[in-house]
Amino acid sequence: MMAARRARFVLMLVGLGLTAAGTAHGYVRSTTRVGKPVAWPSPHVPVELSVGDPPAHLDRATLLAAVQAAAATWSKPAVGCTDLVVGVLSAETSVTTAEMDQVNRIGFRRDDWRKMPCKVTETEPCEPYDPFAIAITTVTSNTNSGAIVDADMEINAVRNAFADVERDGVMLANTPSLQDLQNTLTHELGHLIGLDHNCHDPRSSRRPRGFDHTGAEAVDCGTAAPGGDIAEATMYSRAMERETMKRTLTADDQKAVCEIYNVGSVGLPPKPVIPTTMQSDPGGCAVASSHSSHPASRAWWGLSALALIAAGLRPSRRRDDG
Repeated sequence: MMAARRARFVLMLVGLGLTAAGTAHGYVRSTTRVGKPVAWPSPHVPVELSVGDPPAHLDRATLLAAVQAAAATWSKPAVGCTDLVVGVLSAETSVTTAEMDQVNRIGFRRDDWRKMPCKVTETEPCEPYDPFAIAITTVTSNTNSGAIVDADMEINAVRNAFADVERDGVMLANTPSLQDLQNTLTHELGHLIGLDHNCHDPRSSRRPRGFDHTGAEAVDCGTAAPGGDIAEATMYSRAMERETMKRTLTADDQKAVCEIYNVGSVGLPPKPVIPTTMQSDPGGCAVASSHSSHPASRAWWGLSALALIAAGLRPSRRRDDG
């Protein structure tokens, strides 16, 4: 059986709770609905980038450079203790398909923010994605072994603008909803290789609280102090507009890729330390947008919470509304 997990990068305004201190425990694995950690069976993972007709503020060279840099961040030799190599191939297409075809695709949605192609079924209604989602990564894996067989990343250019913020941010100072493409891609590629968020947001997800690789409960995202180990990590669930710090892995992010795809491994790690009562996520769930005021009136962006959306090869999705 196969299970698909969909990761979302969602607009979220964060309140005063961010000032509370948090304790970093470690990285959190994405698991199937029966509790198996997901990973690629081979540490060599190809992704196909649609480079045809890039959205505004991006050209082919900038687009390809951002994806290659994000992929290299998770790969050897940048991370010396891993055998993982995420290889980037370019495709002369402008529309990315998201389907279980064993071709891992990255591309933009510019006209309609929904899954394409999509055949309406009882478990896949094909409704539009959450308009606040910046990117959605769908990972399909074997339910019982956790072996990933397909992953597709869709980026929301219907609502958002993307650019190399470090290079062009000043020139694009008046551009609304501007996201750093490499920042977004680095986080989403973390989901693509099998990682979940390093914290739990009870306001935006009805999924049970996750556990890190040591068996400790994931802390609340809202208790993570700005500048602390949790909030600084690439797999932290939130990021500010125009943020670039997720381009660089923290020690916990590197530990994750090194332990999952360590030198000499084949990708699939031992079963993680997770209580058996938390190993099932029947039906799946998805994160919905949430809004509150921030003392500095800065927009914060919640990165995607991985959600189990399919059992077997039939996609199913339950959307949480609050």
